[in-house]
Amino acid sequence: MRILMLAFNYAPERTGGGVTTSGRASYLASVGHEVTVISGFPYYPEWRTHLGYRHRFTMSERIDGVSVLRRWHHVPRRAGPFGRAAMEATFAATAIPTAFRSGRPDLILSATPAIGAALAGSIAARRHHIPHGILVLDLAGRSAQQSGMPLGTFVRRIAEPLESRLLRSASRVGIVAEGFRSPLEGMGVDGDRIKLLTDWKVTSEPSIPRIDVRGRLGLPLEAPIVLHAGNMGFKQGLENVPQAAALAAKLRPDVQFVLVGAGSERSRIEDAADELELRNLHLLPLQPVEWLPSILGAADVLLLNQRASVTDMSLPSKLADYFASGTPVIAAVNSQSEAAREVHRAGAGIAVEPEDPAALVDAILDLLSDPARARALGEAGQSYARSRYTREALGSALDEFVERLRSDSL
Repeated sequence: MRILMLAFNYAPERTGGGVTTSGRASYLASVGHEVTVISGFPYYPEWRTHLGYRHRFTMSERIDGVSVLRRWHHVPRRAGPFGRAAMEATFAATAIPTAFRSGRPDLILSATPAIGAALAGSIAARRHHIPHGILVLDLAGRSAQQSGMPLGTFVRRIAEPLESRLLRSASRVGIVAEGFRSPLEGMGVDGDRIKLLTDWKVTSEPSIPRIDVRGRLGLPLEAPIVLHAGNMGFKQGLENVPQAAALAAKLRPDVQFVLVGAGSERSRIEDAADELELRNLHLLPLQPVEWLPSILGAADVLLLNQRASVTDMSLPSKLADYFASGTPVIAAVNSQSEAAREVHRAGAGIAVEPEDPAALVDAILDLLSDPARARALGEAGQSYARSRYTREALGSALDEFVERLRSDSL
């Protein structure tokens, strides 16, 4: 089967939707499909086009059996609403003619929250008279409003009508959590056309001894470590971490906070840490993907942090890696969020009130004082990951989605 995918983010990006989309595309290619992906140039989470991809308008690559056609798009310096809109619009403008010239596929898959990808996919599917499936990792409108992005409510008012129309017109819609179903049905999407497709994360467990990992990263070898990995953007709301670190320094000075990754808000966190003169907060850059499982396993507690406003349409893909590490999770998130529900489903950690540094520190100290509980939570998370985030389980669901999508054209 010839499959065309449109995705703003793709490998070699190491966090976010690019990991999921490239994993799905590579799997489909590995089981015999001819897969072409129209994507942008990698820029995330640094919000700067990666070295080796700069100053280009078009580029073709072969990655894990997938033909990747990259097209130029604007990359703003910060993840604001107007810069994001310009980025989406320029990608759609270059992706649509590319889709027209790429031959007639059997079906098209588009990955959101990129509206530009969904729009290009919808237009190309109508031109070729073939089914179009949208794979929803997030919704741009709701995400902008809930994440705390400037003018987020305005963005939702502009983006949601277009998103709703695109989703309603799709032949089928894949979601990464059942909690996404109700909002989509509220937008008019037929529930029979919605299918759960767990976020594509084939997880690995730690393989490097924790003392070696800590030594490589320049971290204390024996001190308790609370670690956050991944994007540092509006949605994560990590400005409460320097405040928590300042509180913890007074109550238990040996506890170390470590933030690994990049993002639009990283500089603000660094400024806050400098202002508070924190010696127990360490910010590290993105690390090699193959190191991630062992880095997570070298921590004593893994932190999942979100703004209180983030609720129904966000399930961080990092949770799969967190669970697989065998390290307990503290989720400082809204209790009604998909993230809180997933942590409870896995039995892998505890949830505390978001944007409350004192509550976060109390939870950390309680967990550190109860090693048996921490070990049980970590083991439960690892067991959950072993059953859910396997190539076989993820691939079976994706195979079914693609076959049903193809049958829509028969």
